[in-house]
Amino acid sequence: LEQENNVAIMKQFPRVFSERDRGCHAKILENLLPAFVYEAEEMYVEGEHGTELYFLKKGEIRLFCDDPNHPDNSDGFLRTRFTVPLLHMKKGEVFGMASLINDVPHTATAIAEEYSEIYFLKKLVLVEIFYEWPSLLRRFHSLAKSRSTKVNDIKRTRDIPIDHKASPRGVLRTNSMVETATTSTKQAESE
Repeated sequence: LEQENNVAIMKQFPRVFSERDRGCHAKILENLLPAFVYEAEEMYVEGEHGTELYFLKKGEIRLFCDDPNHPDNSDGFLRTRFTVPLLHMKKGEVFGMASLINDVPHTATAIAEEYSEIYFLKKLVLVEIFYEWPSLLRRFHSLAKSRSTKVNDIKRTRDIPIDHKASPRGVLRTNSMVETATTSTKQAESE
């Protein structure tokens, strides 16, 4: 049964599991954690640093950013703030990666549009996977760069400031990812 479930997961997320290395697949699958979110529940908030990579199994998640140009956005509470919809995540999407890869705050808030089932990987595990399979890191960087371009284009049309440090447009910053993986590996070996 577990083998069938793993095959189903791999088919649902082809961007992640196109790596041909079975060791990579096994490492991801053994560390995926299931969770669910209710309609209107926040998964992460704009400005927070990412701690997980999300895989949307079922449901819909919308990414929003605050609209700093709206006059009613002065009370400091996200739920009462006016927001701008950025991207709509559906079944099979992977998200939350730009914050993790570039070690920058999230540029959007992720809110469930309906009851949704997800899997997630903790940052430390993801760093170890990227260290061992750098081609996966490059693929995720490319996906994050493409998605950030879409988000920034939407922000530009609404005159919303863009944090260029949070956009993975330039060089892939693997040094911090590799340092974190190396440190965690050394700590595990010494225990």
